[in-house]
Amino acid sequence: MADALDETPARESTATIIEKGLLNAYLAARVVHLAQGLICVATGWRSYRRPRLAAAVLVATTVESAWLMRRVSRLKTVDPTAARVETVTGTVGILALASATPLADRTTSLNWMLPYSVASTLGLAFTGNRVEGVVDVSALTATYLATTMRPRNWSGQAVTALTNAASYGGFHSVAAIVIDRGRRDGSELDRLKAESAARGEKLSAERERNRQHRMMHDSALQTLEAIGSGLLDDPETVRDRARGEAHRLRQALAGIEPDGGLDESLSSLTAEFAGQGLEVIYTNSGAGELPAKVSAVLTEASREALRNVIKHAGTEQAVLRVVPYDRGVQITVRDHGVGFDLDQTGPGFGLRQSVTARMEEVDGTVSVWSEPGRGTRVTLWAPAQ
Repeated sequence: MADALDETPARESTATIIEKGLLNAYLAARVVHLAQGLICVATGWRSYRRPRLAAAVLVATTVESAWLMRRVSRLKTVDPTAARVETVTGTVGILALASATPLADRTTSLNWMLPYSVASTLGLAFTGNRVEGVVDVSALTATYLATTMRPRNWSGQAVTALTNAASYGGFHSVAAIVIDRGRRDGSELDRLKAESAARGEKLSAERERNRQHRMMHDSALQTLEAIGSGLLDDPETVRDRARGEAHRLRQALAGIEPDGGLDESLSSLTAEFAGQGLEVIYTNSGAGELPAKVSAVLTEASREALRNVIKHAGTEQAVLRVVPYDRGVQITVRDHGVGFDLDQTGPGFGLRQSVTARMEEVDGTVSVWSEPGRGTRVTLWAPAQ
């Protein structure tokens, strides 16, 4: 019957999940105590003074428990009404079962209303009303003591009765602490999850802005710079370059990855940069195919590295080499141009956004080596999967 609480919508809050777990534990304890009652009545029938009354108590508590489970399943908590019914059932049940049980056996397992009513104090803790909780627990404790203590006779049974009676307040206090802590922790976790989701949305928006910046930098802006610097002065070449960049920009805006594999994409760079006055010597030492996203990132990063050669290296030749490496692919763009001092020259937008940021999107890496007069080497690596 406790499984009824599992019929809840998907994507529940953490606080709701914790509350449901605590309620299921409470209702599971109720089922266990009903089973204990059944065993006691069935096996100790002749030990009761009024066995039919003991059986009637079992039937009544079973009916009350079924009602309680349906109510808790519907409300997802123990409301004040359920708490009052629990207290009344526990109090009446203790009195009735005591009447059916010999005085000497009221502190033994025959009095199964003890664990049953102690478990009721767990449910009382869900209401969060500490004053009413103390009143209800006190009523159950007093009723149990009144039915088990012998007047003016501090026998072993009296000591047992006092010890058992302490269970009411003890279990209720522990349950109240656990439930309160579970609710607070659940609410805190939900708050942290909401903050994490908000940060994720902000990060996604930032990544999208960076992607758009890269698109503009790698397409229209680069073409305009090439025209402005005189690298593209032939009208037909300018038109071809503009058509190609427009096509790439439309694909990027639509989220379409370029057709063809890595080898084909990198090979096309040789013709692309030949038209800009840069001879690209391309070699592929057996690097296999990669996912489309990884191939696209490596191609764009290589394109930007070659553009930097044109703009900064002062040379008309570069080497583009691809090798399989460390369960991935390594690409090296090497030139023997003027080079620069890494300690004095910080990375520009092209290296930081078009190269480094792109590689981070596929868990790749970028390393740059350069020395004045000896050229520059940009090394890219991306995992194969």
